[in-house]
Amino acid sequence: MKPVLRFAVLLLIVAMVASPVIATFAQATDKPCFDLQAADCSLMYAAFTADNAAQYTKGVTIDYTLDIKVAGDQPATVNVKGSGGAGGTGDDAVFSTDVTFSTNSQGQDMSIPAQIKLVGKKLYFNSMMITQGKWQFIDLSKAGSATSGKSLQDQLSSLGSMAGGSSSSAGSAMSAMKDPEVMAAAMKAFMSPGVITSAVTDGKNAEGIAVRQIVFTFDPVKLIQSADFKPVLEKMVAADPTMGDAATAATKLSAAFKNTTAQFGLQIGTDDKLIRNAGLHIAVKMDKAAAAALSTDASMAKDVDVDVTFNLNLTKLGTMPTVEAPADATEFDLSAMMGGMGGMGGLGSGSGSSGGDATATEAP
Repeated sequence: MKPVLRFAVLLLIVAMVASPVIATFAQATDKPCFDLQAADCSLMYAAFTADNAAQYTKGVTIDYTLDIKVAGDQPATVNVKGSGGAGGTGDDAVFSTDVTFSTNSQGQDMSIPAQIKLVGKKLYFNSMMITQGKWQFIDLSKAGSATSGKSLQDQLSSLGSMAGGSSSSAGSAMSAMKDPEVMAAAMKAFMSPGVITSAVTDGKNAEGIAVRQIVFTFDPVKLIQSADFKPVLEKMVAADPTMGDAATAATKLSAAFKNTTAQFGLQIGTDDKLIRNAGLHIAVKMDKAAAAALSTDASMAKDVDVDVTFNLNLTKLGTMPTVEAPADATEFDLSAMMGGMGGMGGLGSGSGSSGGDATATEAP
C-alpha cells in the first residue's frame, strides 16, 4: 500500500476509535470532565442538551473556513470558505450557503464557487464545474439507500478497503475496531492522564456576547503508549501482521505521531450556554524514516507535513434565513455518478483530471 494511503487508513482507524468514544462521553450519565473545573465541565455539557440544540432550529447564520496545507516536494493548499444560514427541522429544514473551493497545486491555482440550498428534503446546487452554472437537485428522500442502516464504522471500513486496493488488511484492521471490548478499552485509554488536556479563557465573540472558550489538546503518543490502549493495538496487529506485535506497533506509531498535534475548541455563551464558535486544528509532521516504518514499500516513503484548520462561527441565533427553492432546477442523475465511481477500484492507482469551466491560472 502506498505510504500516503496507509497513513490515511491509520487516521481513519483513529476516527473509528474516537467517534464512538466521543458519543459515549456525551451520552454517559457520569460524564468525564478530563481536567476541566466542575463549572466549566457543566457549561460544556449544557451546550449539548436537546433544549439548547433546538435553539439552532429557530435560525442561525453560519460562516465557516477549512484550510489544508501540504508541504514537501509537492506542496499544495486547499481552502474552503463559505457563509449562509440554516433553521427548521424535518421536512421544514432549510439551509443555504455560498461557498468557494480554492486549490493550489504544482503552480496552478483553481477557484470553484458554488451555491447550495436545502429546501423540502431536496438538496439544490449550482456550480460551473458540476452543473455548468445551472441549478440541479438531489431528492434526499430517494438518495442514501446504499448506506441506509450502516453505522459510521461500517462506512469507514468500506472506505478503508477501497483505499487498500487489493489488500484486505486495512479493511480488516478497521473492522476489528468495532469490537465492544476494544471500544471500552479505547474509552478508558482516552481518560489516561495527559491524553486530553484543556485550557479555558474568558472572552467575547464577534457579536460582543460573553463566552467561555474551552480548548482541548489531544496527545496521540500518550494515547498509544497508554496501557489501556494495548487491546486496541492487539486487534490492529492481529488484522494487519505487517505492523508486527503490539509493542512494535506502539513504537512505530509513537515515532510516527510524535510531532502530531490536535486541538479542538469551543466558544460557549456564559449566559445562554449556546455554542457560538467551534474550531479544529491538526498538524501532522512525519519524517521519511517514520513513514517508511508504516509502509509496506519503504522505497516509496516520503516526509509528511500536513496542517488542517477548520473554523465554524455561529451568529444571529433566532433569526430564520429566507431560503427558496430555485424554480428552474432539474434533477441530478445520481445513479450515473455512482455507477462511474463503482469502476474506480483501489484508490491507490490511476490519475484524475478536473473538467468544466473552473478558472485555473498559473501561480505567481
